Amino acid sequence: MNIIKDLSNNKSLLVVVDMVNGFVKQGNMADIKINECTKNIVELIKKNISDKNYLLAFNDNHQLGCNEFNTFPVHCVDNTDESMLIDEIKVYEDSFKIIKKNSTNGFVNKEFLPYFNSLENVNEIVVVGCCTDICVMQFCLAMITYINEYDLPIKVVCYKDCMDTYDSDIHSKVVYNQMACTLMSNAGIIVKDKFIGE
Repeated sequence: MNIIKDLSNNKSLLVVVDMVNGFVKQGNMADIKINECTKNIVELIKKNISDKNYLLAFNDNHQLGCNEFNTFPVHCVDNTDESMLIDEIKVYEDSFKIIKKNSTNGFVNKEFLPYFNSLENVNEIVVVGCCTDICVMQFCLAMITYINEYDLPIKVVCYKDCMDTYDSDIHSKVVYNQMACTLMSNAGIIVKDKFIGE
């Protein structure tokens, strides 16, 4: 279990969710306006590298014919540009643990819990990226449920200026961002307005 052994050496785990080309730059599921939060995420990455915290990136990554394509259009196929981190974040790739995920919720990926439970002195998990109401929210809700189940002394934090969702005729980014933030806050996740300017 992820017990904090040394309170003087507390660390954060920064989780960057799906800041890949297939959601931010190109393809069936991309909304280029999501890129507006990239500069804030980059500043958060640089701060966490400087503070010697842990960094994890979930990269959406699918094989053709996967179950998820019954629900969503084909996107982020393995070994395509869509499944790669966007260039602005890829330059920091060596500082990250990269987990390729085949569903909307990275928490259930077989690599995640062994990785998480190997970390020491984590008292905060900061989650950013896209999409706020799908992959970010699902991971955060699963994470806080796990933390509560085992009474771990860890908080989960999100910054509104470091995450976003897509906009369409049937999916208002304003409505779904707000809905996701409200649901996460109600579940005990700390949702802050801004990282920049804190």
